[in-house]
Amino acid sequence: MKILYCIGSLAQTGGTEKVLANKANYFCKELGWEIHILINDQKNQPYAYSYDEKINMHDMKISSYLGTPTIPYFSYKILQKKALKLFEQKIKSISPDVIIVTQHGIEDFIIPKLHFDIPTIREFHFSKKAIWETANLISSPIARFLFILKKKRVLKKMNGYDHIVLLTKSDQNYGNYRTNTVVIPNMLDISTTEINQNLNNLNKKRVISVGSMHDMRKGFDIQIDLWEKVVSKHPDWKLDIYGDGKERKNLQKKIDSMRLSDNITLHGNTNEIMTKYKESSFFLMTSIAEGLPMVIIEAMSCGLPCISFDCPEGPKEIISDGHDGYVVQNNNTHILTDKVLDLIENQQTLERFSKNSLLKSSNYSIENVSKIWIEFFNSIKK
Repeated sequence: MKILYCIGSLAQTGGTEKVLANKANYFCKELGWEIHILINDQKNQPYAYSYDEKINMHDMKISSYLGTPTIPYFSYKILQKKALKLFEQKIKSISPDVIIVTQHGIEDFIIPKLHFDIPTIREFHFSKKAIWETANLISSPIARFLFILKKKRVLKKMNGYDHIVLLTKSDQNYGNYRTNTVVIPNMLDISTTEINQNLNNLNKKRVISVGSMHDMRKGFDIQIDLWEKVVSKHPDWKLDIYGDGKERKNLQKKIDSMRLSDNITLHGNTNEIMTKYKESSFFLMTSIAEGLPMVIIEAMSCGLPCISFDCPEGPKEIISDGHDGYVVQNNNTHILTDKVLDLIENQQTLERFSKNSLLKSSNYSIENVSKIWIEFFNSIKK
């Protein structure tokens, strides 16, 4: 196989970028496939994740073609025309078996317009329900309207591809997409054998949470309120939150005002997140909207039970309630607190959930998910 992935940049430490690195490296190293990654504009920034040296990187440097002064709508239209020619030339020279666009960008206005006899695939790393839930976080009616308008435009452009790869069956059933869809979950970058070696003694008295602080979608403010109740009963337990963004300062102010700085730490981003999982007792997620949370899968692969709101979309497709963690009714903070205290106070439940989490995470091992991708590629390859 010769695969061409298209992405805006490889500089961000997001789930989409990490999953792309996992897939590209595996397909290149283990299967010997020829992998190309066409980058919209890297802007001379380093890659957030490592890539095999045999993977072919193509930085299109699109922003260098945007003249000044810029009139947003008209300048973008002109840029699209220039980019169309650039992409067409590059794709013709690569001649891939499939073209995969991993996220929204100028590619959505280009790839469906190309007239090559090559299957085009659009990965969707969120979900339709999650879009509408995220819109509810925007307080300004005008900003909320513009956000929804933009997302509807994105969804419309996605229908121009031959296939859409979704993360969950829930989104496939709910979404009513107008083109061919297939469900393929995110993959870990480790094998089933490696997962089974990730034993955890769970005696750290630490709970971990991970996510972006760009907005309030991850619900870290809820965790801070919850932890005040936890500390009143278990003052020796700590909450470690990893991630960064513009809301971090506000979250730190909240922690300080509630005098919880000895029990809650905002660590920022880390390149050693798998190590941090192994230094914890269980994982907590309070997002109001997701695609298929990679952080839950990663935590489980380190033997961590997981507690999450039943947000759209994904947690309930990973966590089996009462078996390897708890899925709590969305926004029900009372039950959430009870479940957190339950794992803190019941070591046997914690250990049972931990063993089951390891077993569950093997469904997302690199070799198991890659089999689904291989079967899909074989079904659409010209």
